[in-house]
Amino acid sequence: MAVIVLISIIAFFLTLLESKNLLRGGMALGFIVITLISIIRYDYGNDYMGYYNDFSDDCMYDIKDIIAFSDYLKDFGWIILSKLFEPLGFFCFVACISLVTNVIYYRFIKENVNRQNYWLAMFIYLFTFDLFALQLSMIRQGFVIALFVLSYHYLKNKQLLIPIILTVLSISFHKSAIILVPFLLLSKYPFQFSGKSVSILLLVLFVLFFLSKNIINQLLNNALSLDVLSTYDSDYGLEEGNGVGIRAVLEFIPFFISLYYLGSKKTLNGPRYLVLLSTISTLIFPFTTIIHLISRMSFYFSIFTIAAVPLTYNNINNKLIRYFFLFLFLGITLYVYFDRFTNSVYTIPYANFRTIFNVS
Repeated sequence: MAVIVLISIIAFFLTLLESKNLLRGGMALGFIVITLISIIRYDYGNDYMGYYNDFSDDCMYDIKDIIAFSDYLKDFGWIILSKLFEPLGFFCFVACISLVTNVIYYRFIKENVNRQNYWLAMFIYLFTFDLFALQLSMIRQGFVIALFVLSYHYLKNKQLLIPIILTVLSISFHKSAIILVPFLLLSKYPFQFSGKSVSILLLVLFVLFFLSKNIINQLLNNALSLDVLSTYDSDYGLEEGNGVGIRAVLEFIPFFISLYYLGSKKTLNGPRYLVLLSTISTLIFPFTTIIHLISRMSFYFSIFTIAAVPLTYNNINNKLIRYFFLFLFLGITLYVYFDRFTNSVYTIPYANFRTIFNVS
């Protein structure tokens, strides 16, 4: 834990210097630091060793057999990708995924966040536990999340072909990526003309989902009995559902600020689709109060808060109110970050940082 926290602080500080125009390329240096630490990590987090062992098993197949029996293999695209990296080994496999993922996030911030707000974007990425820290463990889904962020680069320009290809690949890597399909088509929606209607709709859905928890519970129990999801239920079954309390209410504040952004006339030419994507993770929250497995679906959308929070908070005209909500956001983010490290599910797997140089 201490190593990851220290490296995150260093990367954040380098980015902060660039935001203040004190160090050219500070954010790039920050990403280099966290990429290097990601490349050399070993046996870190809950899932790492599972991927380590699966890699050897996956490489036992021939590619032609993987394709022939794809209907019977879980996430056959990931098995093919592992097989392609067999000559280079698992550590090189993880290194390449870490490099590609961080390059995607670096470009995403550069394209969608103003330089003076790089520090906030980097803070969110590094100190939201479900982003950088958790993705050190959930290698496969973390890569798929990055591919969706890459898709946004094309979706914001109304280009669908490459995002469709990336989504098909993502589904073959991790079946949960099927949730992304409707959002490819949604990118064509003219948000600049009906932002207020979208804002109201999201608020209504948020309330309805909370009022329908019993129905949702039954639907989820039925869904988790399906073969396509049952394997994930067993993989993440130890994770508890999220509770609804004061902390959760505070975490909802960015969602309501995003709704204000979507409905504001002065954001007509703003990236409303990006902001919309970031709100979906909050809409999924009522589902996660039942089983934390569903929160893994929300990770596809919470990643967009990296850019959405700087955008939406800067839309608040009153400086006093803006700074109040910003400091509140920073405080609750740090509190949740360190609280997650003390969660019984994560404490031991994240306690000690080991590197590939420690492997005998």
